[in-house]
Amino acid sequence: MINFDIVNKLSIRELNEILKNPNFNLEDLKFPAYKNIYSFNYLRSAIDFLWKNINLKNKKVVFPAFTCPIVIEIALRNGIEPIIIDCDKDTFNLDFKEIEKLDFSNIDAIFVHHVFGNILDIDKLRLLVKKNVIIVEDAANCIDDNDYIGKGDYLLLSLYKYFPNFRGGLLLSNNIFQDSYELLMRDKIDYKDKLSFLLHIEGLHQYFFNLLRSKRIPEEENMNTLEWEILKCDNLSLKFYLNQRLKAKKEIESRKLLRKYYLENLNPKYFYEQKVDLDHSYMNFSIVLKEDFNKFRDEIYKDLRKKNIFVDRMYFNAPLKEYAKYCHGECKNAFYLASSIINLPIRSSYDEKDIKFLCESVNNCLEILTA
Repeated sequence: MINFDIVNKLSIRELNEILKNPNFNLEDLKFPAYKNIYSFNYLRSAIDFLWKNINLKNKKVVFPAFTCPIVIEIALRNGIEPIIIDCDKDTFNLDFKEIEKLDFSNIDAIFVHHVFGNILDIDKLRLLVKKNVIIVEDAANCIDDNDYIGKGDYLLLSLYKYFPNFRGGLLLSNNIFQDSYELLMRDKIDYKDKLSFLLHIEGLHQYFFNLLRSKRIPEEENMNTLEWEILKCDNLSLKFYLNQRLKAKKEIESRKLLRKYYLENLNPKYFYEQKVDLDHSYMNFSIVLKEDFNKFRDEIYKDLRKKNIFVDRMYFNAPLKEYAKYCHGECKNAFYLASSIINLPIRSSYDEKDIKFLCESVNNCLEILTA
């Protein structure tokens, strides 16, 4: 049974291979640009830890408008004034034209997000900001084995966004945070986590999960009340990540081929594709509904769920309304993307026939809604 699901899956065979393999150490990761690697229970914990342990003279940081709102919430909880700027409508990444408008004389840092795995040119960014401005590079949506990644002063990686995993995030740095880090407790995977992980494992049980999921829409989290504890990452999540990372390049090659099938079969009347910056890891296949059709985005999302095709609308909840007073300008592009984005599943287990089926389902939804 093919699972058309934005949630990444593991076969039983793949799961057994991971569990049988020996544990890996973080030291096995090779990042020449960074001397230190710190693992955390969540990526939000890594970001929180970073802001708590670096000195920001002016407490002002630039953030992209098209991102997860938790990024802005963490900054505010650490006494940082966010300066939210618009994104590029085609790449979804930070808009260099907006960066050029900023006065960096009293800005401490800029938070860069490679949206959905689309890699922003950090070298070009460095030419636009003052030398003493810290660049925090969020590569949560990327595979880290890429020559274009790891050019910021700090690098953030997710253990679970690209491959099936429990949770976890990494902070790479040339600064030594060992004293603060050693005070942290280590996270543990409990039976509830293991039950939840069944969603990531292929099998007949997915039929029942999909039946339940098709009848409900996930609730939006309230970022103001969201709580977490900064912990070291558990060993099982590290093992899952380090084992699966070995097949990263092969997975990307497969996804780039599947992208070609998507482009051949999606109706360009309705959509446009995310434009590639330097390179792309394809965490998913991201499309944007054109202006005459974006009003149907949420209906498409719901209709596909009823057909057991699980897409997502990340970042429909971009930090634009609740944090509007921190926006630099109107952020029109980010507003448009938040109301128009659809992220389709893409993974190496799919073939051309599967992608054709997905495209036909999406195209048919639009044809019916616009009839």
